[in-house]
Amino acid sequence: MRPNRSCFQPFGTLAQWLRGALTVALIAVPLVATSQSYPSKPVRLIVAYAPGGAADPIARLLGQKLQEAWGQAFVVENFPGAGGNIGMDMVAKAAPDGYTLGMVAASTVTINQSLYAKMPFDPEKDLVPVGLAAFDQIILVANPSMPINSIKDLIDAARAKPGVLNYASGGAGSGGHLAMELLKSMANIDIVHIPFKGAGNSLPSLISGEVGITFTSAGSVLGLVQQGKLKAIATATKTRLPSMPNLPTVGETVPGYEVTGWYGVLAPAKTPQAIIDKLNAEINRIVQQPDSRARIEKMGLLPATGTPADLAKIIHDDSITWARVIKQADIRLE
Repeated sequence: MRPNRSCFQPFGTLAQWLRGALTVALIAVPLVATSQSYPSKPVRLIVAYAPGGAADPIARLLGQKLQEAWGQAFVVENFPGAGGNIGMDMVAKAAPDGYTLGMVAASTVTINQSLYAKMPFDPEKDLVPVGLAAFDQIILVANPSMPINSIKDLIDAARAKPGVLNYASGGAGSGGHLAMELLKSMANIDIVHIPFKGAGNSLPSLISGEVGITFTSAGSVLGLVQQGKLKAIATATKTRLPSMPNLPTVGETVPGYEVTGWYGVLAPAKTPQAIIDKLNAEINRIVQQPDSRARIEKMGLLPATGTPADLAKIIHDDSITWARVIKQADIRLE
């Protein structure tokens, strides 16, 4: 007589449940082990720009501190070119295991996709935010001889003589270029763009009076302002700067205006969340250390912390803003 299979059904169901539970456990164990043992070998920290800019010393600061904390080398490598696209494309195409990270400036992942006709990667699909490290302090400076001492003065002068005033930038599509294009759009003024090959290259012409004004990083011109070779007009940030509390914001005259650059760490998409969270917590801890804060502030930057979700929102929101500005100004690069 054949056994009645129905009487074994409950035991079969239990066995299936146990097998399923065991499978889940076996999957979960490696994930936990991965995050606990990470990093178990050297980590590449790719800087998508040449040495000399702010991204490089920030990356080296984080690399040094992460190595001290975890006992594994964080090797900083510079791969500049195409506005950061070359280096970040390497990160986007790396194995998503936490052993290749990228130090990036805001423009590469918020501006480039609208600026370049072809992008080798999608910033929001191929990369995942790890954490913030610093905010840039963008300010508007002018040649001291210019009769412009406020945003109101600038707007009045530009409206009185449309297309006569000029401004410098580090090149088409650079942060300084877009910051002024945003102001032009919001204030309805016409100022002529004079692009240079890099923001640093524009400073001699600004000091000589060949060009009148520019938006640039406070850290790069603070010494010149203190020496009287340039004068600070306003900050593009949402609030006044701790280092220059008497400098008004552009937004105090043009409500809603805000431009904030930032530097942060990204990883390839599909990097395990446990590794992302571990890195984020440690980077936040490092940035808040007094000696780290002092080094970042000495660069003319503001130390910044936040969750991966915070950085993801910044990237998303900034991308929308700059896409609109780039389209309106009809700026495109090959």
